[in-house]
Amino acid sequence: MELKIQQLKELYEKDFLLWLEENLKLLENREYDLVDWENLLEEIRDMGHRIMEHLYKWENYRYREYVGNSWINSIAMPGKF
Repeated sequence: MELKIQQLKELYEKDFLLWLEENLKLLENREYDLVDWENLLEEIRDMGHRIMEHLYKWENYRYREYVGNSWINSIAMPGKF
């Protein structure tokens, strides 16, 4: 079932995984005019910031004993933050 843009925007708040799957289908089918670009771009920006934060911490703090390992685990085990 293809959802309209407004329905996708509402789905973003209610069921993130389904929102993601629906947008992925739209992109794969090159139905660019139906994609929830506003929220998709926000997620891409956020993901980029998180990646850069982890890379910074990896580069600057990985050898310090007093720093916790939770951020290292989130790099080693994607999707388990």
